[in-house]
Amino acid sequence: MADWHGGGTNHGSGNTSTSIDRNNDGPELPLPFCGRRSPVICRNGCVATSQPLASSIGLRILWEGGNAADAAVAIAAALAVLEPCSTGLGGDMFCLYYHSQTAKVTAINGSGKSPSHLTLERVQTDFPVAAAAAAAINTNNNHKDGSMLPIPVVDEDAFGFSAHAVTVPGAARGWEDTWKTHGSGKFTFAALLEPAAQLAEEGVVVSTVTS
Repeated sequence: MADWHGGGTNHGSGNTSTSIDRNNDGPELPLPFCGRRSPVICRNGCVATSQPLASSIGLRILWEGGNAADAAVAIAAALAVLEPCSTGLGGDMFCLYYHSQTAKVTAINGSGKSPSHLTLERVQTDFPVAAAAAAAINTNNNHKDGSMLPIPVVDEDAFGFSAHAVTVPGAARGWEDTWKTHGSGKFTFAALLEPAAQLAEEGVVVSTVTS
């Protein structure tokens, strides 16, 4: 085995220093990681979250025959209880899922939707920019035949602080879509949310991240 601590130890000064020697004649280290956290190597599955309880819930799902999608949904719900300052039902979600058997990567966009009756025309009417500014912007946007190509012009600063900019949170629907699309089929959606519900009902210790 290659010497992980390629440097020496200075006993005379009382200080200990370690380093990775990348110039030795031994085999190259497969994981030359410099940091206070060691690499984690696993064979059958791995869960990494900012909350130990959430990680344990994900591991439990895997041990009970679930797949990565099942575990991810259960973990996301648990983190909404354990660390609501970072994630929760009031936000959005995005998922990249790799299927090892087909070697395909798919994406789920769980970003929130605008209200169904909100139209571009309504936004342009409520938040117009000066006519001169709109004309100046459109002057440089023409069709190939030379005709004008008008583009929507909206006062984005004013729009960003308006009620029109509010979207319907997409997290819950994204979790459900992840379960339906990539889940193992061994768990109901309710079963994946049950650990989080139990945490919310019984109470949890507030972690340093949340506090």
